Amino acid sequence: MAIDGIYLYSLVEDLKKSILNSKIDKINQPEKDEIIITLRKERKNLKLLVSASPKYPRFNLTEVIKANPLQAPMFTMVLRKYLIGGKIIDIVQLEGDRIVKFLIESSDELGFNSIYTLIVEIMGRHSNITLVRERDNKIMECIKHISPSMNSFRVLYPGITYKLPPKSTKINPFSYNNTTLQEFVNNNSITFNKNFFVSCFTGISKPLSEHLFMEYNKTYNDFSIENISIFLSKFLKDLIDNEVFTIYKDKDGNYVDFYMLPLDQLEDNFTPQVFDNIHELMDKYYLEKDKQERIKGRSVNLQKLVTTNIERCLKKENKLNSVLEKCNDKEDFKIKGDLLTSYIYSIKKGDSVNVVVSKGQKPVENHEQNNTNNDEKQDSNENVDNNDSNNNNNDNNSNNDNKNDNTGNKDDTKDDKPSQKPEDSKDDDNSGETPVNNPKDDDEEILG
Repeated sequence: MAIDGIYLYSLVEDLKKSILNSKIDKINQPEKDEIIITLRKERKNLKLLVSASPKYPRFNLTEVIKANPLQAPMFTMVLRKYLIGGKIIDIVQLEGDRIVKFLIESSDELGFNSIYTLIVEIMGRHSNITLVRERDNKIMECIKHISPSMNSFRVLYPGITYKLPPKSTKINPFSYNNTTLQEFVNNNSITFNKNFFVSCFTGISKPLSEHLFMEYNKTYNDFSIENISIFLSKFLKDLIDNEVFTIYKDKDGNYVDFYMLPLDQLEDNFTPQVFDNIHELMDKYYLEKDKQERIKGRSVNLQKLVTTNIERCLKKENKLNSVLEKCNDKEDFKIKGDLLTSYIYSIKKGDSVNVVVSKGQKPVENHEQNNTNNDEKQDSNENVDNNDSNNNNNDNNSNNDNKNDNTGNKDDTKDDKPSQKPEDSKDDDNSGETPVNNPKDDDEEILG
């Protein structure tokens, strides 16, 4: 569960025993929203991790070593300028809420001692780390700059006055009286059930509220404001001396939740792992959780990659299948194309061509079959042409015979007529001819 105000109270009380009056030796920023402050106390080095991660905001002493960037970010350089050599003089939690102030005494630019406050806000995605100068409440730098377009209630950037987040309307569990609690319960019509404590008090989460409700019923038989106050004050006092911190794991060994004390509702479903140090618990939990998140992120990326490739392959398969369906008649078209190419010389413009392909035959057999069909068609066409020519010749011959018969009749009529000059038949035969001179005779006459 998220770190609530009661858990932070226990954590702050433990840190006061460890790092108060320690000197700040180094400041590094291994992540964009996380810093590690190296402290020196009683000849020992302590590392304070402060994170404003939107998913795992926290602060605790750590033993984890992280690589630092080659060039320090601006926030780190400002912290080094004002806090290196400073001393932590106090740690304060604001009214049981998830806001903690680290008061650091250090020297300013002129060498005078000044108090700077490192304010850590643990509020999910609104978490932030801000360095504020105490005397004028001026922001020196913050790890996340908040502009007016991002938040209309307050802005966070260097040079302006720091403003706290909106105050909770619930009651501070560390400072209240019975009258205030009674009025709050009556005004908000709150009934006593497992959500009673989370509805009334700041810094109490739902799992803790359910645990407190179960513990109260074990101790008291009836509900009263006096009994609630006695029960809650005893619970908070016992937290200071608490030495049992628990992580809950599921059946697969994955970390599910943690808290500073055993929670009955979680122990029934998960396996508890007990620690005797709150910082060791947080180091272990967040380190393992970070590893799980990284593995989960990589598995999601791999799953997305595999799913995308499978979808692409399926789409490609569908396209190829559609192409194959269109190519079922490829061999038929190939044979027809080859046949057309083979007889392209015999095809004239405007001719219709019919190519027959038998699927049960081989391409060569289809080729031969079309050759014989074409030859037969060609022979039949030639026979038709020959018949037509013979018919034409016969018609011409009959016409010629008729003409000859007519000329013969004419000759017969001529023979029937009596000749007028039979003795001069020779002259009559040559009468219609033109005399031709022999050139030799002409030459002989000229020479004679």
